[in-house]
Amino acid sequence: MNPAGCEQYGNRDKYRYCPLMKQKQRVYSLDSLRAVAALTVLIGHIELIKSSLGLPNVSSAPFFDEAGHNGVLLFFVISGYIITRLLLGEQAQTGSISIRRFYMRRILRIWPLYFFILLSTMLVYSYNPGWTTGILCFTILANVAHALGQGWMVSPQIWSIGAEEQFYLFWPSLMKYMKSRLFTVLLIIITGYTALPHILRFFITVGGCANPVNLKFIDVFFYGTKFNLLAMGGLLAYCQEQDYRFLRWFHNGRFSLIFVILPFALWFSGWHPPLFADVALGILFTLMLANVTVNSYPAFNNKLMDYLGRISYGIYMFHWVVITFLVTLLSARLKANYIPWDIALYFSSVLFTILVSAASYHNMEKYFLNLKRKFGVGLGPINKI
Repeated sequence: MNPAGCEQYGNRDKYRYCPLMKQKQRVYSLDSLRAVAALTVLIGHIELIKSSLGLPNVSSAPFFDEAGHNGVLLFFVISGYIITRLLLGEQAQTGSISIRRFYMRRILRIWPLYFFILLSTMLVYSYNPGWTTGILCFTILANVAHALGQGWMVSPQIWSIGAEEQFYLFWPSLMKYMKSRLFTVLLIIITGYTALPHILRFFITVGGCANPVNLKFIDVFFYGTKFNLLAMGGLLAYCQEQDYRFLRWFHNGRFSLIFVILPFALWFSGWHPPLFADVALGILFTLMLANVTVNSYPAFNNKLMDYLGRISYGIYMFHWVVITFLVTLLSARLKANYIPWDIALYFSSVLFTILVSAASYHNMEKYFLNLKRKFGVGLGPINKI
């Protein structure tokens, strides 16, 4: 019997490359990369929060100035890859994609913790957001609120959840009804969306509407809402499903190791080209995924990194609250710019964020993850996302 989703290939030699054959297995390296992304965002935001409170910091130093942003970019590429691969698996097994089931899975995974953060931060900080902030954030438009300068101040990183949820509004429908043209659709999203902010800036300027508010909204919105990077992850999943020959290059672990080393080397060195920096980094992250999804590396395949990847959503959602509490608690000592206290801040921020995230995962998120299984289609998930 042919493996699900591989019947179309016709060449038995291709079965061993078909990703859908391993659909029921977890790709542990993806969880490890999610852990790296989440921890990088956490570390970068320590310096950002210190800066916001007027404490000595290195937030403008290489790596730190873009650490949080680049970690989110990696999240986007991974999310686009996993979601697309799961939907392709569903389509291969059932012949279609259930939009209703997809949205139920997304709601059960994203909304409980998202709304818990909104409500709990309102209570803990006695935070009273304005009407615009409240309406946009409670309707999963946190990235729009962020671009308007009215983000959720006590936990501003939630803007990226809005960006992902908006991508999911149209992506399963495009996959369901345009499967035969999916490659072209993905290229249009990547290139068109990359060019869109520049096109908008041009027409706004020509039309005489180029005021600082409009231009800032465009810059901030497109700086964060990276549908093109989500599509890059989707493009990789599609190319793997179609078994494009160029992907065989990545089955040579030693040769393709460069696609793992290079993104990290450029990322952590603070590399930032003057034009299309996020697109360049997104391409490198996509090539890295093409490698780690078919090769096994000890650094990406161990129990600790796998577990941190499983709770990475919690790490991302809770870290701002935890860091703010610790920085405030240690502010008097941090003003002295005494290195041991900075080390203590980093250690405690990582430790307590992981502990809180683990408690959230086991006591709240798992309940909804179990409910989410009712809306599956029989294919075991590659990774829970």
